[in-house]
Order: sequence, then structure tokens, then C-alpha cells
Amino acid sequence: MQPDRPSTPAAPAEIVEDPEWFPHHLHADKGLMEFVHLPRAGHRSVTFLSNEYFDAAIPRTAISLNDIAEVAGRLPRQPLHFIFHSAFCASTLLARLFDIEGVSMGLKEPSGLNDLAELLRRSKRQIDVKPALAALLALYARPMARGETTIIKPSNVANAVIDDVLEMRPDAHALFLYSPLPDFLRSLAAKGLFARVWARKLSQALDLLPEIDPGFSPQDRWLQTDLQVAALAWLQQHAQFARLARAHGSQRIRTVDSRTMLANLPAVMQGLAGLFELDPAKLERAAHSPARFEDSKRHDRAFDAEARGSEQAAAQAAYGEEIDKVGAWAEAVANHCRIPMRPGNPLVE
Repeated sequence: MQPDRPSTPAAPAEIVEDPEWFPHHLHADKGLMEFVHLPRAGHRSVTFLSNEYFDAAIPRTAISLNDIAEVAGRLPRQPLHFIFHSAFCASTLLARLFDIEGVSMGLKEPSGLNDLAELLRRSKRQIDVKPALAALLALYARPMARGETTIIKPSNVANAVIDDVLEMRPDAHALFLYSPLPDFLRSLAAKGLFARVWARKLSQALDLLPEIDPGFSPQDRWLQTDLQVAALAWLQQHAQFARLARAHGSQRIRTVDSRTMLANLPAVMQGLAGLFELDPAKLERAAHSPARFEDSKRHDRAFDAEARGSEQAAAQAAYGEEIDKVGAWAEAVANHCRIPMRPGNPLVE
């Protein structure tokens, strides 16, 4: 249920000063930023911050990007950190754990970053997205309650903006969360046809701004299976993660895989308390909150290390031969391109 429709603010300053007006989409072709009215309860009720999950009656308004950029530039600088990921790695669960009133708020895949990433890819980085990105980050950082820190979990489709985000927010720290490649492939295979189509779309998008060139011709790519294409997308993202982890060092960027996170969640939250400069006792309590452990796509199902293990075992039984062969092939590609299968700067050992 969405709250009663508020009266639409008359001026950009009213929008900017109210964190319940969330910057939803960038319509660069129209020079507009679209906002939706989304209080904390609204954030909790949606899986991701996208139209697919919003009530059709959610209040909306659109304002000139120029007006928003001017007003947002005067906002006080607020703390802002990130959870970047490469899909199928329990990142939504982790983002939910940061919804701790008075401490932090987790934003789950805001669409505006996807819009900017798409502009970067389509223009081959010829469009300067930094003014719009600066406004977005300032708006995302507005605390829902005094003293809170915002933790953004972008969609992995938005990973094209990571370099710009880290450059523009030198005080921001980041976690790179990922599934080991076999787990990633099992999750994708278990989710069926639409997940395989998603992987092809992701790979096509990544190829517009490739991190690596594995040396395959267009003809070669036509002959690759869905899981090979998915594995190449995983490698592209991990090449980026490894590069940035080396460049920024462990004081700013840490990495963890989904197996380690689910098996050691209290230790992971303790590590993130240090990385994001948050209250460790409150983050540890969040790690033990049973109400937050539900499947992000199927809310009627519990999600934890045991549930993940059962899903992985079923996928291996059904698709194990293909997964094992693609995994071996991908490791050979990784060796050729000098991509580490485990990025550096581990959050927990």
C-alpha cells in the first residue's frame, strides 16, 4: 500500500529538501528528472526501486535537470557508500540489512544510475554525465533520519558508472560482492529461460564499454552457449572489480563472495561497520534479524545459506555437466586475459 498522495511541491527546493521525494529516473532527452514519493515504508515494501515494483498510483513529479542540479549542489555533503555486485550473490539481502533507523538506509538498485550507465555505453563515454551524476548522488545521500548514512546497492547493469562515482565521491567506500563463477552459473541456469535472455542482454551491454577483449569474433560469439555468454559477462565485471580494488586499495574497497557472506554474516557486517564507519553493535544485531531473510524475488520463501545451498545443489544435479565445462572454459579465458577469479582486498578471510 502506498501512502495518501501528498500535494505536489511547487518548487525544486521543496523536492530537494524532502528525502521522501526519491529521484527515480533521468530523462536526458527531455532534460528532466522524475521523482516518486517514497517514505521509508515504501522503500521497505519494494524489491527494487523500479517501476515494476511501484504501485501505479505512486505520486510522481518531474523537474528540469538544470533546476535540480543547481539546488542539489547546495545540499550539505552527507556520507554515502556502495555495494557493487555482479548478480545472483544475495546483494538485495545485504542491502536490506542496512535499513536501520538512526544508523543507515540501503537503497536497492535505483533506476537513475541505470539511466546514466546507458548514456555512457551508448555514447562510448562521449556524453558527460558528471553533472547529472553529482545531482543524483547528492539526492541519494539525503538521510531518511538525522545522522543516517546511505548505502547504495546499484544494479549490476549500472556498473559502468563505478569509475565516475569513485572519482566524484573520494570519501565513499565500496564493497564488491560477487558469486563464485560456478555458483553464478548455477543460479542463472536454475532461473530458466528469462535469466538466460537477461545474461545475453547484460553481455551485449557490457560489450559496448568492454573491460577486456577476450579475442572472440562476432562469429565466435554466435556459436557460444547461453552459459558461455553469461560467464564472459561475469569475467568482464570481475576484471573491472579487480582493477578498481588494486587502484583504490583495501582502505577504500573490499570484496567478498556470496558463499563467505552467507556463512559468516555477522563477521561480514562487522567488517562493513568498519568500512562504512557505522555502529558495529547495531549492524551485528541486523545480521541476526530473521524478518529480513526472505527471497528477494519470492517473498513467500526464506533465504539463507541453507536455502541457497539447496538451490545450488538442485541446479548442479540438473545442469552440472554444462556448468562444469563452461567453468573450465571460463577459467582458461580468465588466465588468458589475466583476470583473477577472486578479486583482492577480501573483507573477511
